[in-house]
Amino acid sequence: MPPYKINTFRYCSRKCRAIGMFKGKRLTADHRKKISDGEKKAYREGRKNATGEHNSMFGRKRPDVIGWHKNVEFVKKRLQACQRKPNKSEQKLISIMLAGNFPFKYVGNGERIIAGKCPDFLDEEGKHIIELFGEFWHSPDNKLVTSNSEDYYSPDKRAELFLQYGYSTLIIWEKELRNTENVVRRIAEFLDNNR
Repeated sequence: MPPYKINTFRYCSRKCRAIGMFKGKRLTADHRKKISDGEKKAYREGRKNATGEHNSMFGRKRPDVIGWHKNVEFVKKRLQACQRKPNKSEQKLISIMLAGNFPFKYVGNGERIIAGKCPDFLDEEGKHIIELFGEFWHSPDNKLVTSNSEDYYSPDKRAELFLQYGYSTLIIWEKELRNTENVVRRIAEFLDNNR
């Protein structure tokens, strides 16, 4: 007898082995045969891995996926499902705005959607938006940002987008939060210049 234990556990198929399905469960030979026959039948009928003209979606686009980012209700539900709450930087900016008695409200949880985008802070009466940009996602050096999503992460493009809907935008970078007096001064100037 070898000094190690031989694993006699069997998966019903390679697919199940790859994802660890039925882990810890022993399947009978009859059950494995039924699963195998079902998989073979699906391949024969073209229901598995159908490509090209055999695929029912060939040449069609999914209507529920096209333009999802422009659907206000979808974006709102998606953000609410994430139960998004202010991160540390946003909490710090909230405390700065409360101390300075600025009229902004945190709406980064999906409470308000403008052109399919969710601003961080909003003054609905004065039509002002404050966007807090972190160095990781909004940096031009970020390799994760692809060319088709440049508009989303560019401060200028974001401000232009909100301007089309009548909102003036102030971009505050996360590193600026270290100097609270400077942030308070910038917000005050922004409100004075855009009245």
